[in-house]
Amino acid sequence: MWNQSFYHYLVLIYNSLVFKDSINISKHLFSRFMNTS
Repeated sequence: MWNQSFYHYLVLIYNSLVFKDSINISKHLFSRFMNTS
């Protein structure tokens, strides 16, 4: 059986990675939008 705190820790890491990724994607799209206009 999974250790509850360990699972919680993994979820936190996963969330932060996804969040960081989405921020990078947003910045990238925004810069492209600024370049085209």
